[in-house]
Amino acid sequence: MPDWFRATPRAAPDAIRLFCFPPAGGAASLFTPWRDRLLPHIDVHTVQLPGREERGAEPPYTEARLLVRELTAQLTACQQGNRPYAFFGHSLGAAIAYDVACAMRSEGVPGPRALIVSGRRSPYAPRRVTRSHMLSDDEFVAWLVRLGGVPRVFLGRTETYKFFLPLLRADFAVDETYAPSTPPPGVRCPVLAVTGTDDPLTAPADLAAWAEVTQGPFDQREFSGGHFYLNGAPEELLEAIRTQLAVPAARSGRE
Repeated sequence: MPDWFRATPRAAPDAIRLFCFPPAGGAASLFTPWRDRLLPHIDVHTVQLPGREERGAEPPYTEARLLVRELTAQLTACQQGNRPYAFFGHSLGAAIAYDVACAMRSEGVPGPRALIVSGRRSPYAPRRVTRSHMLSDDEFVAWLVRLGGVPRVFLGRTETYKFFLPLLRADFAVDETYAPSTPPPGVRCPVLAVTGTDDPLTAPADLAAWAEVTQGPFDQREFSGGHFYLNGAPEELLEAIRTQLAVPAARSGRE
């Protein structure tokens, strides 16, 4: 069986598990810098989806419904010991994390301690994005450059597109055909919505709508940067995660 999750080495047995869901085109390695910096109280479990890194030979999902179903089954099996856990998802990962949390609740699995959603409008908000996965190669890459997810140097380099466009198109197909499977509120846990101050997809003013997804407390934060403000694991974001999960701060910013 493929390994869907990468745990943090040296995590304490009683550490809370933080399952991190990557954005479209993203992989588990995006969250690697978080692992040591959130020890010892948080055990980062990065979600590794098919089609990337060591799972590159597996076909990526193109339907959100099927991906949510499989992730729910994998997480339910992973949580047999009833360890406390939370979800963090960025962009597409935020929508998938929310739907998985809803699905686990509907199946009677204890819900996450918290849901942290990043760089994403509420699942119930009207969609602003066009069907970018249907664009031509040049138009699609230009769109990715505007988001900040692909360096500008790739513009016009069609010989390079074939190496990363199939996965990105599959992920964007999941993203742009996604619809929530549960009416609001779908979860009961606290929800924290975060974004970059200059995110072209999710402005700080968009975050408040996430309050409708939960019966629990809601809060929102914004951080300097664009859609990929979380690259490099800014300490202020990690501290917000520690606060949301009610764990002590790391000594000297690291532990």
